[in-house]
Amino acid sequence: NSGLIDFADQNTEGINSTELDACMQSEDALNSVQDDRGLGQNNGVSATPTVFVDGDMITQRGNLDSIIEESINE
Repeated sequence: NSGLIDFADQNTEGINSTELDACMQSEDALNSVQDDRGLGQNNGVSATPTVFVDGDMITQRGNLDSIIEESINE
């Protein structure tokens, strides 16, 4: 974890490395990450970022605005 914390500290403005370390040690945080990972795997997510609109995975990034507009207008 120390390598990740050092990286975040050097590359993220305003990060509190002590709070980040505490969060990374938290059982709640671990459970949350595991839950999110499982949800992604169950829904076919294989990379980040992945975008869903109305439950549909969007694979064509160039059309995201029009897909959202179309979904809103339905």
